[in-house]
Amino acid sequence: MTVSIKINTNERQVKKELSLFKKKHAPQAMANAINNVGHKVVKAEIAQLTKKLDRPTPFTTKSVVMPKKFQAKPNDLAALVFVKDIAAKYLRYVYEGGIENANKTSMLVPVTSAGGERLNKFGNIIGKEITKLIHPIKYTMPTMH
Repeated sequence: MTVSIKINTNERQVKKELSLFKKKHAPQAMANAINNVGHKVVKAEIAQLTKKLDRPTPFTTKSVVMPKKFQAKPNDLAALVFVKDIAAKYLRYVYEGGIENANKTSMLVPVTSAGGERLNKFGNIIGKEITKLIHPIKYTMPTMH
């Protein structure tokens, strides 16, 4: 007695459906994954700013963004997370390190709440009171001997 086994496969149909998935659904899945990672990067950057800076304002923490137009799309698998230009000016040394030199035309005088200046809950001077504290200073460059 002989036993015969016959196996039928639908290999062609499976290959066809896989190629359809590869063309249609895989790019969308990758774009979603890239966007999820981008959102996690934004949250991590905000957490680090909150941790590293002393009482950062919401303006500072909300400056790390990934706008909708810079998110990944199925035909463009790249996303951009960045710090807005206005905040990047004063956060430059937070990210890059280094020494920040004072502006050559004026310098802010350090203040404390004991000096009578009103401060907000983030420790910043309120309103236009900062104009009272700006003093012009003339710099003389030391010479190296």
